[in-house]
Amino acid sequence: MAWMTPQELEAAWPDAPTDPVRLESILEAAQEECEAYAPALAEGAPVPARYREALLLQAQEVWGASKRSGDVLGGEDYPIRVRPLADVVRQRLRPRRPVPSFGRLP
Repeated sequence: MAWMTPQELEAAWPDAPTDPVRLESILEAAQEECEAYAPALAEGAPVPARYREALLLQAQEVWGASKRSGDVLGGEDYPIRVRPLADVVRQRLRPRRPVPSFGRLP
């Protein structure tokens, strides 16, 4: 189940790529990466807003990773930046729960 349509992504991201094929490709890649990390949703459960926000952020990361910069592997024709999910994306998908420190040894 898609967490967001390409049209929703484009509306939420003013600087999104204008090529619809590229935008859909970025969305699919970001969705796969987010689904691999996020806790699974129950069948028919609505997609939480934080999952949709994480997907938007990861789509932006995927797009940014496709641009050439100094930290790139590969040649001129096929630049690749290898990065894990951004911390802000991981936090949206699996929020850290505060752990009480009372009674715990340092």
